[in-house]
Amino acid sequence: NNINEQNQTICNSCFYLSLAASYLSGVGAFAEDPTKSYYLNTLNTGMNSGGSVATVELEIATLPHKEKQLTMNLALQLKRAIEAAVLLVHPDWAESGMVGESVQAFSDFLVYALDSDSVLGHWAIAVFDEASGFVDVYRGRHYGKVYPPTKVKSRRSLSKTRGGGGRDSK
Repeated sequence: NNINEQNQTICNSCFYLSLAASYLSGVGAFAEDPTKSYYLNTLNTGMNSGGSVATVELEIATLPHKEKQLTMNLALQLKRAIEAAVLLVHPDWAESGMVGESVQAFSDFLVYALDSDSVLGHWAIAVFDEASGFVDVYRGRHYGKVYPPTKVKSRRSLSKTRGGGGRDSK
């Protein structure tokens, strides 16, 4: 669960929380890897008597308060941005209940946000489905391009346009 701007609980937020935690972990915002305890439990459990890897019930990673708040805030921002992109294309989905405060998100929603000119348009996201074993990869329209797009002139070109001095004015 997450908390919205009115301090109300939002259910079905795991998609956005996982996107936020993945992003923040990837940019080094956490002092410690939040998946470490889950990974170590999996290693310690090893094989079951049938010879296959034993399934370990996923523990909710306990983040320190600061990191938890950061994750929740980013998750809410991602929810708002992704759902806004969806509603631009499908405004009727708000009324029909396909998009809403406690409505479960679909990874297909990413297509709309990744096709935008926002920072999300520069992301690539892999969604792993543990139950099916499938991975869906979503690539933003601007993935691999510089963000934010800039039109910066070099000092040399600025001094020439101003009739500037220095070495360039000779």
